[in-house]
This record gives sequence, structure tokens and C-alpha cells, in this order.
Amino acid sequence: MTVVEWLETQPLLVAAIVRVVGAIAVILVGRWLAGKARGWVRSAVQRGHLTVSLQEIFTRSTYYLVLLLAFFTALVILGLPVEVLITIIGVVVIIGAIALRESLRDVAATVIFFIFQPFHPGDLIETNGITGRVQEILLFNTVIVTLDHRKLIVPNGNIQNTNLVNYSAMENVRLDIQLRLTYAQDVPTTRALLFEIAQSDARALTEPAPIVDVMDMQPDGVYFVLRVFVKPDDFFALRPALTEKIKQEFDRRSWAFAMPQLDVRTVGAS
Repeated sequence: MTVVEWLETQPLLVAAIVRVVGAIAVILVGRWLAGKARGWVRSAVQRGHLTVSLQEIFTRSTYYLVLLLAFFTALVILGLPVEVLITIIGVVVIIGAIALRESLRDVAATVIFFIFQPFHPGDLIETNGITGRVQEILLFNTVIVTLDHRKLIVPNGNIQNTNLVNYSAMENVRLDIQLRLTYAQDVPTTRALLFEIAQSDARALTEPAPIVDVMDMQPDGVYFVLRVFVKPDDFFALRPALTEKIKQEFDRRSWAFAMPQLDVRTVGAS
């Protein structure tokens, strides 16, 4: 009896061999597709503004997801009922979602950052009471280096759920310095001096030009505001520099800042 004739008399064995060969073929094809998908995803994410770490996470996740799908398909070919497989997957997903609900929130925020790109590595941002430069965007967190050179790890879900100021999103930003002066100060002379002080610092842009406005008049003084446009990288350094220069120039001219006043009245006994 030849091998073929013997196999023809063993239908269950033939079916088992066919299933095993099919499952192995599916896994091999799945592995090939996983490699291709990883290459496609890597090319796509490299065109974005993602960090190397986040790019690696996306490419590895794609690779193993395709392999997992191929493995599940192989199990079905081997005879595992689809209903049972779906039930197992559903139970695992539900348990994982409950156990990792906070992490899933952070991952969802990361996906939103990837799609809409509210900030990029290297941007100067303000969020959750923190101001600093984005060093890296990870799967769950964002690494921020603050202005006092501290490295902070902020969950992406926290950034998503609060206000975000991206100073680097615009070509320039406006810096406002408010002053309260006495009524004795001449408005045109004060405006000219503040304008001159702003122009004396090379970090202050000449286009748009600095602006000096009289904002309000109150019993405790006249409120001026100096508006200076500046590059985002110079925003936080220019404020103290201009404030110090204003104080020096006012002292040199013996100009006084307005101080809060408190009127106290006593009522004598009749």
C-alpha cells in the first residue's frame, strides 16, 4: 500500500495534516505581512513629528498586532470555534480595559496628539501649571524640561484634559508689561520713554512695532501697558530685562510709580 492509498483510508489524519499545514502557512504569511506593515507604518510616522521612541512603539505595535491576528486565524484553522475565540478575546479585552483604564486614557490622548499635533518635540508649552520645552512624546507620557531645568513626566491624559498654551505655535508672541503711574506723569513723554526702552533690546521685534497704551484711570493712578512682540524663545527672558530697564530709567528721572492709597477717617464722639 502506497502512502497516498494509506492516507486515503485515514480521512481524520488527512484533515489534521491539512489543518496543521494551513495553520503553519497562515503564520508564515502573517509574519511576512507583519514585516511589510511595520515598514509601511515606519515610513508613515517618520513623516510626522514623532520622537524616535514613539515611532518605535507604533511600528512594533503594528508588527505584533498583525502577528496576533495571524495566530488567531491559525487557531481557527486548527479547529477552535470562532465563537469561543471571540469570547476569549472579549473577556481579555474587558479585563484589560478595566485594569488599564487610566493608561488607556493616556494612550487615547497620544493618538489625538499624533493626529492633530497640538505640539511637537522642541515646542515651548504651558500646561498643568508647568512651563517648559517638550523633550519627548511617549506612548503614555510627555517629557517636559522646565525653564529651571527640571525634567517632568506628565501623563498625556492630563494634558488632553486641561488648557494648553503652545508658545512655539506662532512665529512671534506678544509680551505685556503693565505699569501704574501717578497722574503727574505726562502721557506723551511716558509713551516715548517706554517705546525707547523696548527698542533698546534687540530681542524686541521691530515688526510688529512695540505699542504703549493707556488702559485705565483709577483713583490710585494711571494704568499703562507696554506691548512688545518677541520670538517665543525670548519670551520669558525679555520680561525681567525690560522690567529692570524701566525701573532704572524711572529712577534716573526721579519718576514715581503710583502706590495704593488707603483713606482712614475717624468719627469723633458727639
